[in-house]
Formats: sequence, structure tokens, C-alpha cells
Amino acid sequence: MASPNASSVVTVPVHRTADGTLTINIDAEMVPEAERRFAVVCARAAVRHGSPQLQLAQLDPLGDAIARLVVVRFTRERFIERARTNEVFRLQLEEQLAQNRGVPGMYSELVAAGAAAGSPPTSATWMIDAEVELASFSGTRASMVFLASSGAGLALLAKGKLTTTTFFADLEATMSTQVLADLMLSWKTVAGSLEAAT
Repeated sequence: MASPNASSVVTVPVHRTADGTLTINIDAEMVPEAERRFAVVCARAAVRHGSPQLQLAQLDPLGDAIARLVVVRFTRERFIERARTNEVFRLQLEEQLAQNRGVPGMYSELVAAGAAAGSPPTSATWMIDAEVELASFSGTRASMVFLASSGAGLALLAKGKLTTTTFFADLEATMSTQVLADLMLSWKTVAGSLEAAT
């Protein structure tokens, strides 16, 4: 992939605790516009070939097969940590949707059904390695912005050689609040299974 546009990059301070734990706080107002956008119809969390991931899909308008797919991969540790961090947000979203929730998990099941319904996606499929995501919702609309970082930058950060780190806003996924709620519930469930297996 080409280098990110300067307008999609955000630099944030890194704090190291006495026990060596790194803390990165990203102010959502500082996050620039993402380089790419994807309108999500259904989504789920899954583990494929040992890699925890979020699968964001668009369905064929005339059928149930997946037309386009974006796979957002996380390291196992980051996947579990992000699910834990997102739990308060997930509960707020569920509370907001309480009156109009629909069947929990329906939009996650559509991804599995779409994958089983036919041939591989008919259009572009992207794979992104993310470090952090920022989710938001307002009324019936929601989105997630996925932030990525360079492997070299992460290595220097882990070695304690940096006091700031740089992320770039790689993708903004837009969806309904129902889809986001199902994705967050699926993520929590898959992360719990990974944690239990450890």
C-alpha cells in the first residue's frame, strides 16, 4: 500500500507506567478524515487461520452472497484488549437501542450466511492491519475509524525509544447502529473465547 496522505496522520503522546505498560490516549477530535470509506451492510468478528479479525461486508443487492468485504486484522492481544476497552461503549449503544434493537446477532449471522451463499466477493476485498479503532453513533447511524501504524514505529515504541507515535486513519466504515451493536457483541464473544482458550 502507498504511504498515507499527510492529512490522514495523527501523532499522539505515549505514556509508560512504572511497570512498563504503554498507554496511548487518542482524542477523537484529533483524528483526521480516513483515506478510504466503506458502507457496511453486515459485520462480525471471527478468527481465521489464527488471526482475530473484523469482517465488514456488503451483500449482493440481488442475493445473499457477499459482494465486497473488508477484513480488519488485529493481533490477538490487541483484539482482546480492544474488546474489553469497548465494553462500556457497547453497553451504552445497547441501552440506546433497547426500544428498537431487533434480533441481536442478526447482522453478524448475515456475514456467515453470505459467505456460505456463493462464490468469493465479486468486487474489491481489502485487508487492513489495525492498532486502534474509534467507534461512534448518533441516532440510527454509526461509524468506526480504523487507525494503523508502521511495524517499525511499533517496534521502536515497544523498545521505549519513542515518546510519541503516529497513526494514520486508514478506513472509515459507516453502518447502522444495529450493525455496530451486532459487531460489538460478536467482538466481545470472540474475544471472550480467545481469552478462555489462553
